Amino acid sequence: MNASRPRLAAVIFRWSARILSLVVLALFVFMAMGDNILANPPSLEELPLFLCFPVGMTAGLFLAWRWELLGALVAILCLALFYLLDFLVSGTMPQGPFFLLFTSPALLFILAWFLGRKPAA
Repeated sequence: MNASRPRLAAVIFRWSARILSLVVLALFVFMAMGDNILANPPSLEELPLFLCFPVGMTAGLFLAWRWELLGALVAILCLALFYLLDFLVSGTMPQGPFFLLFTSPALLFILAWFLGRKPAA
């Protein structure tokens, strides 16, 4: 296989992840504005959930722009922690695919990292 193909795929995945992460971050901003988060801050019960999603997810996506694997893992771990905390608080798992869709840039960052690694000598 041509050595430049994985590099090209890494660039494509990297920029796809970056663009999609900007879309996700814009959606977070719109949701915060729509919920008027400053006037209605999260309750003490909701605060750990809020720190995982969207705060932790946002931090992970920002980190992934520089450190792809680290940032992606932070975003994925924050989502997993969000699911766990939500289950512990409410007794049910979040419904629908939307929370998972917000994590899709993290998966693309992992693919970009994997394809962009230098081959072992």
